[in-house]
Amino acid sequence: MSPSTPPSLGGLAWRVARGCDAGNCVRVAAHDKKILIGDTKRPDGPVLSYDRAEWVAFVEGIRQGELRTYVRNEDPLRGPAICRPP
Repeated sequence: MSPSTPPSLGGLAWRVARGCDAGNCVRVAAHDKKILIGDTKRPDGPVLSYDRAEWVAFVEGIRQGELRTYVRNEDPLRGPAICRPP
């Protein structure tokens, strides 16, 4: 999937993680049956766009630990931080 800049992103309800520090985060918004992913450091920059089925598959993969090999800072007792419950 290549990044693109949609013609109008004004008024979207972007969400970021509660632990977002100094705008160094990924942001997510829903728009016209798509899920958009952007960088908080570049609010007018390119975004990735996925349909809902792709997004659901991605989130489910995270929940099931399928992306653990891509996460740094493994805790040997609890696993990667991204897969831990809050």
